[in-house]
Amino acid sequence: GLEIICTIGDEELERESSPHKITIKTSSTGAAVVNKPKSRKYFNQMWKDLTGIIQQYVALPKDGEDDNEWTLSKGCLVILGIMVRVVDNDNMKMFFNELDTQLKNPNNDIVIKCKCWLLLASCVNSHPSKEVLLIINQHLHSVIFDITSNKNYKLQKCASFLLVKITKHLNRIISAEKLEIIIKGLLPCVKIQSPDISVAVNTCIIIKNIIKMYGDKNTNRSSNNRKCNSPRQNS
Repeated sequence: GLEIICTIGDEELERESSPHKITIKTSSTGAAVVNKPKSRKYFNQMWKDLTGIIQQYVALPKDGEDDNEWTLSKGCLVILGIMVRVVDNDNMKMFFNELDTQLKNPNNDIVIKCKCWLLLASCVNSHPSKEVLLIINQHLHSVIFDITSNKNYKLQKCASFLLVKITKHLNRIISAEKLEIIIKGLLPCVKIQSPDISVAVNTCIIIKNIIKMYGDKNTNRSSNNRKCNSPRQNS
């Protein structure tokens, strides 16, 4: 069932991403037939049912689960990744608001928090990404805490997965100074401290992407060279 929905989603994405693609065919009478693909809006008609399925089946990663292994949970996240790109913004904003409400509830357990991090990670590349990034920015301190201080490695894995996803968007919501603080906080997580190596791997990816994004932009090589005149400064 998920594969069928994903196939429909692929067609929807193709129509959504190529609204100006025109194909011209010649009819049997010799007349030119112009075909402009339009989005069928399949997902708009079933988005409520799909969000219900997604929220029901998205789950914590299993012990020893391969990141590339196709599971019911990951299939639902793929569907969500399609939905946020083709469903009308107003509908998706309702979904984002539900996530925000869940994250603000202090009584929610680790399972719900894991789901929220996974769902937000799948929404990052959506059309209404401003709303998604705003929610993530509001809860970023919680994401960092779950990676660096929480001892539940499944929650660490979900939080680090979210941060990997949003790394390339961080310059839209966070200053370089704050990112430096984040890097220093994440460095201890490079050590393999949990049963799942993916937390350490994700942390390395996060730090690498942040440095790649900000390193050259915030470095004035000529001024640095002028400052490094003495052997002491060079050392």
